[in-house]
Amino acid sequence: MQYDLYVGGIQVTSSNASDILGDGTVSFTPASNVPAVLTLKNANVTGSRSALGQSGAGIYIGSLICVV
Repeated sequence: MQYDLYVGGIQVTSSNASDILGDGTVSFTPASNVPAVLTLKNANVTGSRSALGQSGAGIYIGSLICVV
């Protein structure tokens, strides 16, 4: 499953949600009810959601998510 969430230019999916950047600093917990949770632990996030030609945002959230 793909989520409307990008971190450092990487789209969050069910396959990478537990360790989005591959370094243990960012994870996503989807929820059956809103909000889902994006957890950042000393994360260094760079990049953009280039799929839409947007630049500058390290995190793009397209739906209701609680960031902790």
